Amino acid sequence: MDILTGDNFKEINLSETDNLKINVGKIASDKTENVKLLALSIESDFDKLLESIQDTIKGKIFTFDCTRPDTWEYSNYLIHSIYDKFKLPSVVSVMNMDEQDTLNLEVIRYKLKLPKEIPAIVWNESDESSKERLLDHLLN
Repeated sequence: MDILTGDNFKEINLSETDNLKINVGKIASDKTENVKLLALSIESDFDKLLESIQDTIKGKIFTFDCTRPDTWEYSNYLIHSIYDKFKLPSVVSVMNMDEQDTLNLEVIRYKLKLPKEIPAIVWNESDESSKERLLDHLLN
């Protein structure tokens, strides 16, 4: 969340008993108004929360660190299970692409078995066009 919002977020503890915490932030671009983001940790039991707010969600952003091959299989599972359950527009934000030189987006799409409906966008926090592309794919 800190990377996507430029540290413009806060953490909220929804339930002491379930240890369910979310991060709430905003992302804005020159072409769109502020878009509110909710970040849910994969360690949390977030199915109930997603089900309760599903009608108000415009889409999902999956962040993916391509420099951590140990997480690829689980990321594949997570993206597909959430996408299949909550049929909302989705985009994969590929982080740290500039830290490696052996991968491209096609390889990442193949490894994650992404359907054509889920675009993968290279995220570079210092490049304003990354934000524009991410929001364009998510909102259009």
